[in-house]
Amino acid sequence: MRVECGTDGELPPEVQTAMQDAVLAEWRRRGAARGGAGEGGVLHCLEELLAWCEASYVDLLSTVPVFVSRFIAEKATGGNEWRYCILEPRAPPPAEEEEVELTEEQAAAEAARIERELARAEAAEEERQRYAEERRRLAELEGPKPRQLSKKEQEELKAARRGQGDRTAKTGPRRRKFDPEAGKVGKFDEVE
Repeated sequence: MRVECGTDGELPPEVQTAMQDAVLAEWRRRGAARGGAGEGGVLHCLEELLAWCEASYVDLLSTVPVFVSRFIAEKATGGNEWRYCILEPRAPPPAEEEEVELTEEQAAAEAARIERELARAEAAEEERQRYAEERRRLAELEGPKPRQLSKKEQEELKAARRGQGDRTAKTGPRRRKFDPEAGKVGKFDEVE
């Protein structure tokens, strides 16, 4: 008997071969367990085998776990479910090419390019150091920065200030209070 694995998508050949071997092994196991096949026995055994293939399709795909990636995805109803992704086989890395011999002109041009790159890198480093030195010098001229108060210290200052200078009365101060009966402002402003 011959077993082939065909799919709508493209499976790596290693996975196809492993799936074919697993299905063939199951066919042989079921055939050996049945013994002789009577009338319709082969057809019934084939139906059972196809039902088994459908039920264990994920296991068949996972026979070579290198090519299967498993992840959790959200369903449209909001639940989560496991999904599987078939990975493509990776090609072996290309062999390294041998270096091509450069002519004298090309070697001289390459050396000049490298020198320019080094000079540009040195100039950039010197500029960065000059900028950092200038910032350090300006920071020294400004002096030390004031210390930032912690939250606890800020709350203590706020609590200490809370009772000082905050008017809680709904009326004006005593000296400025208008006395409507006397028609004067405050008792200290009375002149006799």
